[in-house]
Amino acid sequence: MPFSSVSRDAAQVASSFKHFVGLRGSELKIVKSDAAGEILKAVVEQGWLSEASVPSCFPHNSQLEREIRSFQEVARSLFLQAGSAARPQLWPQACSYVATIMSAKLVDASGITRWKKGFGDEFLGPVYLQGQLAFVRTKQPGKFKLNPNAERAIFVGWRLGFSLRYKGVSYFVLYSHPKEDLSLIPVSQFQNAEVYTPKEMTFPLHLAAEKALHDLEDPRRAELLDIDSLPIPYSVCW
Repeated sequence: MPFSSVSRDAAQVASSFKHFVGLRGSELKIVKSDAAGEILKAVVEQGWLSEASVPSCFPHNSQLEREIRSFQEVARSLFLQAGSAARPQLWPQACSYVATIMSAKLVDASGITRWKKGFGDEFLGPVYLQGQLAFVRTKQPGKFKLNPNAERAIFVGWRLGFSLRYKGVSYFVLYSHPKEDLSLIPVSQFQNAEVYTPKEMTFPLHLAAEKALHDLEDPRRAELLDIDSLPIPYSVCW
């Protein structure tokens, strides 16, 4: 089951191990790896057993290598569709999205997903596309009571707790945030009941990047195209 780590730092790899196994980490584990130093160190820190291959020597795990390449190809394609040229900082979220969707939706020869094999049940989270436009409920002090409180947002993934448990919370980038800072984009969390997705699918970052390239401008500094908020109160929309 794919699981992404945001860096090759040993401490980050160890944190990813803990997040992936959750309470199951109390049992002794045997970890097979390609002998990368950060993985070996993280395995030792967990008190697990390392079964690493000999560096730069055959045999390699050809199936795993092919799977990693497939993961990268899917991640690149979906991230391009989502608007990678406009906000490349969202690459970690793209990897996490692809890791989840490949486990939850791709089936093996027996017709069973890895998610079900690993957790006993299918993934029950909403299946949105990365970069898709949505509207989320936000609280704004002093707003007129009958004004729409559905703010524009961009879907970037699902929140998965320890042992990859999904409890109905997803990650979004509020529509206003990508304009504010090119180095950091805050990611917000919302319950499924607070999210509305239009029937017509739109990818705001992709549209902004396309316009910037057409105008020979830097896509990373592109302004998101103006999309109206929902013109009706929250209680009517949901």
